[in-house]
Amino acid sequence: MAAMQCEGRVALVTGSSSGISRSTALTLAREGASVVVNYSKSRKDAEEVVAGIEANGGSAISVQADIQSESGCRELVNSTISAFHKIDILVVSPGAGFTPSPFHELDAAEATLDVAKEVAPAFHLMRLALPDMYQRKWGRVVGMGQHLTKAYQPAYAHNAAKNSRTNLFLLAAEGETWANGVTVNVI
Repeated sequence: MAAMQCEGRVALVTGSSSGISRSTALTLAREGASVVVNYSKSRKDAEEVVAGIEANGGSAISVQADIQSESGCRELVNSTISAFHKIDILVVSPGAGFTPSPFHELDAAEATLDVAKEVAPAFHLMRLALPDMYQRKWGRVVGMGQHLTKAYQPAYAHNAAKNSRTNLFLLAAEGETWANGVTVNVI
């Protein structure tokens, strides 16, 4: 299997103090990327990821930032640029709530907030990271998504939010990003 060719690259991975994003950060570091480990609450978990990367000869920092807000995303991007001077790989993996309410009992305000929690980080972070990627004619954006499905699932807001997010990344992949040297993928 070919290496991911991440030597000299800088990866910003949201929510990377735990779960699949943690594994993603560790894999990118193992492949040679310098990694920004983003977390919202658990500094301890984020520092453990950083320590693991550094123990294996990699380079990483942790940055606490609320990726639900534009200011939090700006802080995350600015911290990344300050430490590593660029962003080559942007992995966006936020999550909305999972409330298995029947549709007739669904709280519309909470459902709308779930959609915002899924799509806002992608909009904010891509808007901030893409201009430099475009200028350098190189970049990778990876969005954690969900297969667009019509199958019944009891968490309507969650599924609508995930599908909105997946569609956002698919539209970006078919739009201007490719023409500017940036690939967008959904996992």
